[in-house]
Amino acid sequence: MKLALSWRERKGVVERRIGDSAPIPDGPQGDAMIEEAVRAEVRRRRPAGVAVIIAPDRAVPWRVVVAAMDTAKDGGADKIEFARVDESEPRGEESRPSSRK
Repeated sequence: MKLALSWRERKGVVERRIGDSAPIPDGPQGDAMIEEAVRAEVRRRRPAGVAVIIAPDRAVPWRVVVAAMDTAKDGGADKIEFARVDESEPRGEESRPSSRK
């Protein structure tokens, strides 16, 4: 299953989506939604195991990526993988993504 993390410049927030789903709320409520989605996938795929593919935009702070990894593991993911990131885009700062025009 794919967990996309996208920086939304106008709102100044990271948007999280599982596959092509609607955006998942930030905070504990959204974390619980992600954990439950992973648990459901684990139940569906057992005993094969579940890999969560995290696909962060370059501007997403690392702390958000690490939190997504923790949430996926808490949900029972057997493996964490990462989607390729476009190397031509600059990496955001830890505390605040850089402004791009």
